[in-house]
Amino acid sequence: QRDNQWIGVIGPVTYDSCVFQDQRRLLCVDSITGEEKWWRTDVPPGCDLYGDESYVFAVPPDSQQALVYSTIDGRYLGEVDVPRWEEQLATLGRNFVRWHRLPSGEQELSSQDAFSGDVAWKKQFSRGSRVDITQGRYAVVAEPQGKCVILDVSTGENLVDHPLENVDVLRNVYLLAGTDNFVVVTERPFKLSRERRISPLNSWDYRVIEGNVFTFSRASGEMVWDGPAEVKQESFILSQPVDLPVVAFAGTVHHRTRSGGRPATSLLLLEKSSGRLLFHEEKLPQTGGNYCALRMVDQNNAEMEVAMASRTVRVKFTDRPRSPEPPAIVDST
Repeated sequence: QRDNQWIGVIGPVTYDSCVFQDQRRLLCVDSITGEEKWWRTDVPPGCDLYGDESYVFAVPPDSQQALVYSTIDGRYLGEVDVPRWEEQLATLGRNFVRWHRLPSGEQELSSQDAFSGDVAWKKQFSRGSRVDITQGRYAVVAEPQGKCVILDVSTGENLVDHPLENVDVLRNVYLLAGTDNFVVVTERPFKLSRERRISPLNSWDYRVIEGNVFTFSRASGEMVWDGPAEVKQESFILSQPVDLPVVAFAGTVHHRTRSGGRPATSLLLLEKSSGRLLFHEEKLPQTGGNYCALRMVDQNNAEMEVAMASRTVRVKFTDRPRSPEPPAIVDST
């Protein structure tokens, strides 16, 4: 949308076709040349679009039925039932990945062919489990009874199956999928501190969390650290680059003092290879424009920077030996 006016939706892209919808038409163009192959003007605007080289599924807003068209020539092929929008985690070709609650109270994660209705795979998890998905392919499920599973939703294969410490209530779980590792952050309920209050830089890319941080090897599925790192009331950066050597937290912090105090910027960096605390500062100048960008600054990945409007923090990495340290326990409350 732009200025609250709907513009268009991009749908399935195949080796020779790209399907999308603008304000007037559902149309298919050649993926390379952009030449129009077919179009229709009778499709409701604002549909959720997905599909493959054979079928296009157009789901009108707030509908549980998809209109089916031929990707080849745009012919109308009928309607099929689909789950509610909030139950669909991702779409892979003509398959949708669904997360829903069973009558028993357990949660089910499954992959189903939208055209035939065939279920490719399904897995059940305990009541109160939480899920997150990234890159439209990797999903993490955390169970409060004490288990973390990371799956490749294209196949249903378990990539990680690791025990967790039992918690009474699991509030949420977050997943970062890097080239060599997975980072999982579990969140539990917490009470806001009166002496220290932290807020996200914005409501889209940050979440204030209290919980544990884990890193798992993609090659072995095993946990990289000896145990989880623990953070308390820090602002987790959801959109941070996944292949940085750190897990980063940044937010605006207010310390309650007799004079009232002034807001400042808090920055916390955990080393991804060990879980140890690399950097933690809560008195950085307040960053304007909610700006915080992380990147590597040289070709050898030996130095990274965290750039904010008012300050840039640089971290250098070496291969010199160091004494072992356990994963961080960061209590900022």
